[in-house]
This record gives sequence, C-alpha cells and structure tokens, in this order.
Amino acid sequence: MNMWNRQLVDIDNDQLRITVEPDRGGSILQVTTVKSGRNILHLQTNAPRTPAGETVVDLDGWIDQYAGGWQTVAPNGGTACTVNGARYGWHGEASVSPWNVLSVGEQSIVLERTLTSLPLQLIKQIELIGSAVHVVETAQNLDEESVDFMWSQHPALKAVQASTYPCLQTNASHWVADSPQDVVGMPIAGASNGSWLALSGRPDATLAINGGWAGLVYLDDFSDHVAWASLGWPDASLTACLVWDANIMPFMWLWIETGGTAGYPWRSDAHIVGLEPATTIPAAGLAEVPREALFHLNGKAAATTKYTLHVCERSGAISSARHEGVEFLD
Repeated sequence: MNMWNRQLVDIDNDQLRITVEPDRGGSILQVTTVKSGRNILHLQTNAPRTPAGETVVDLDGWIDQYAGGWQTVAPNGGTACTVNGARYGWHGEASVSPWNVLSVGEQSIVLERTLTSLPLQLIKQIELIGSAVHVVETAQNLDEESVDFMWSQHPALKAVQASTYPCLQTNASHWVADSPQDVVGMPIAGASNGSWLALSGRPDATLAINGGWAGLVYLDDFSDHVAWASLGWPDASLTACLVWDANIMPFMWLWIETGGTAGYPWRSDAHIVGLEPATTIPAAGLAEVPREALFHLNGKAAATTKYTLHVCERSGAISSARHEGVEFLD
C-alpha cells in the first residue's frame, strides 16, 4: 500500500485489516474492521510535514512527523533531554526512526530496531488472530553494563465513531494528573490524584468522554497482573479493548485530546484518546525521572512483554479482559 507516497505493509484476515509503516517508528497506522470498515486508530488528516528517519527530535519535530497510529516509545518518554552526553528525543528514537523488516507472513510482521542512544535492540512481532491484534515486544540489552530507560506504547485511538464519543472502562483503581492546571474539561476538579471510581462519577466506574477535553492523566493500581482499558461506542456497536502485562507496564498514560487545545497543532479539532501502557511516570524525560522509576535491564538481559488489542463489534460493560478475549456482563 502507498499512502502519502510512503511505503506501507497491509496484513489482513477475515475480521481485521492492519496497515504498518516500518520506516516511521514501525507504526501500526490503521486497524480496520472488515465488516464495518471502521478504523480504530487515529490517523492524521494531512501528510506528515517532515519525512521519516530522524532519531532525535523535540516535541515540535515529533509532531511534524506524526502520522497517528500506534508506536513504541523508547528509550525516552516525553521531554527531549541530554543525559551523560547522550541526546534523547521526544518519546525516544524508537517512535520515529526506521525499523527493519525481519519477516512478513500472511497475518504477521516482525520488525527490529537497534537503538543508537542506548545499547538496546527492540524486536516487535505484530500478528492478527481473529478479531485481535497481538503485539509481542522484546527489549534486549546488548551491553555488559546495565541500562535504565523508559519503555511504553503509544496507541492513539480515534475518539469519535458514529458521531459519538466513547465510554472508557479499565481495571485501574487510581489516577494521577500529569499537570492539573493544564487539564481542560476532564472532571478532575483541580485535584492532582484520586480514585478512578470517583473520577468516573458512575457506579460502574465508566468514564463518559466528551468533546472539549485535553490533558494527560496516569492510571495505576490495576486490580490484576493483567491490566486493561477499553473504549466503547454504543451507537457504533464497537469496543476496542487493550490488554497488557501490568508487571512490566504498571502504568497507563491516558492522553485525551477531544478539541480542548486551541492553536497548533490540534487547533481544537483533534479527536484522540491515547491508551498508553508504560513502565514509568511521569512523562518528563530521562533527565527528570528518578533512576529508581526507570525500567532496568542487567547486562545482556532481555525482557519480553505482550499487548493485545481486541476489536469487538458490540458494546457494553466489560467484566474481564485477557489476552485470550473479552467478557461482557450481558
């Protein structure tokens, strides 16, 4: 597939079709249902302003090359910085630099990126199984010395389906605002943290997302070692549920942009909800985050984790979610 004169890889089965861009952060750009033709992920309306290939960019540079979709964020998260002479770009080089294609199957693709800012190799397998996208990612320390870094995922979901905003469910029990004074519209009432049940304002702990919101909130204290968060659109009979390993990724960055930010780059016209599993908070960059909060790998060690995005063509309250599937209450 070619979009905006970029080389993309399409993979499909009888339920889903995904589009991957290896040259721009190994991104999953689209996850589309075969039956309804709905794309779950946010996709920028216009082509990126800068070409792929940069490894160190600041926030403005990251946004200029942003196409939407789902990226790996590593070895930095958030603010670009310099640590011990090494430069780390906004959200790290893994999110913007080219990944090598190791293999392409009928319903899978394997990508690899060896970082330049740290001696890390990332290998990511993306596979379609039924109505789910399974992503298995390994971080391998190539050096004899240990490394500390930030590692997360950046799936940006399309906030509006069938002209309506979604309801958010999760098995997290606690939230922390990144910067309470910068949160727009979200019902945090100026607080810096609190319970998820109180934030949702509903007995079923479901948060109804509305237009005019903007902000970054961190979720934690998941009720199980398997963490999950979902967006459901009743009018579209659609639910997207992301499942991951809370032992490695104990946090989720909840990024909401539904028209709450005027001016560049969103101009009050973006409709995005990011459900972003992460090893670390806050999104302040390696220079500001305490070392004990970073993800640690001993020399030559590796860590592997899995994410599953279930796409269910129905809506309703979720009772549980696992990599194997989603259970609804009714």
